Amino acid sequence: MMMPQLAIIADDLTGAADTGACFASAGLATVIPFGGAPVPAVDVVVLSTETRDLAAADAADIVLAATERIVAGDSANPRWVYKKIDSALRGHPRDELLAVMTALDATRALVAPAFPAEGRTTRDGQQRVDGVPLAGSRLGEPGAVSDLVTLFQDERRWPVSHLDLATIRGTPDVIRRHLDDPEPGIVVADAETDDDLLALARAASGSPLRVLCGAAGFARQLSLALPLRHSVRVPIGRQERFGPILVVAGSQHDATARQIAVLRAAGTPIVVPAQEVIDDRDVASDGIVAEIASHLAAGHSTVLTTVGMKTSPYGGGAVAARLAEIAAAPEVRPHIGGLVLTGGDVATAVCAALRATALWLGGEITPGQPLGWLAGGALPGIPVATKAGSFGDDHALLAGIDHVKGILLRRPES
Repeated sequence: MMMPQLAIIADDLTGAADTGACFASAGLATVIPFGGAPVPAVDVVVLSTETRDLAAADAADIVLAATERIVAGDSANPRWVYKKIDSALRGHPRDELLAVMTALDATRALVAPAFPAEGRTTRDGQQRVDGVPLAGSRLGEPGAVSDLVTLFQDERRWPVSHLDLATIRGTPDVIRRHLDDPEPGIVVADAETDDDLLALARAASGSPLRVLCGAAGFARQLSLALPLRHSVRVPIGRQERFGPILVVAGSQHDATARQIAVLRAAGTPIVVPAQEVIDDRDVASDGIVAEIASHLAAGHSTVLTTVGMKTSPYGGGAVAARLAEIAAAPEVRPHIGGLVLTGGDVATAVCAALRATALWLGGEITPGQPLGWLAGGALPGIPVATKAGSFGDDHALLAGIDHVKGILLRRPES
């Protein structure tokens, strides 16, 4: 079997999809296999470890095993491994990067977490959101660290060095000399624009580095710079039916709330379960299921969301599982033409509830909003758009619905 040329390891499904979609947009066969499914012949494979909310040690163990799964026992294993991290540095960036390096026996890595399209930049070694250091920004969580050298420093292992903007905006040979340094270490890089990231990507392409790390912003530039070849045909057939779009939005980010407000103003039905339906699995969801099925059967794209509800004491995973159970109900499924899924937990839970075996990526609707098609399960071939809860302008979900509708309308009649 042909092994992938590039492997991406992400800590949640929306991050896996928005990063992998960069390479799908470049014409490379790119897949996210689910639930330990075998990796097919593919140009780029993306694994979602679902480790963002785990303890650091547990996350590292899972990432180590995932990386070993990709490279074990095959002389043709990927030339590059990209450790996708959150551009707001949530989860366990250092521990998971070190796990990847351990699995590959790699002693150097380049880290560039900027995502300029979403206002996440790096200057003077500080990760920033809309120009504000992360720890004091709208996305700063308790204990957030803005300084990348501090974040990635691990006294037990390799030193961390900083590549500043002046160097990155200098001659390519200067950047390459930093990346060609044979001494063990992690290099963290500034970047404020896509051009900065492209300069890093071009230098990395010509270097001996195998481990690269960052968000979708760096991945997009790597898709332009790395010498990857389109060598595999995407095997999935796409569904031939037309139907309305179901949006499932479990994120509590303000951005998602604003996007849903735009849909409400446009006349899209918005279905919000009663609090007890989410918090108590013994409370029947029949009424919500029937309401969603009725809207979809009438041809109306519909939103199922927890926006505006209280935070559940059972955590985001339990909320996502309940929303997925509703979305995948037998009364709802026959009426769905496509899906738009917001939030990593929700995207994972819905795909699992539909028993999908993989998500084949087809490109991007907008930066950070990828598009793909499910393989296997209850709705094989259905188009799916995903989006991190904090991503996108106020019209992002509306654009997602319109784009997926457009795909369905362009399909030839069966």
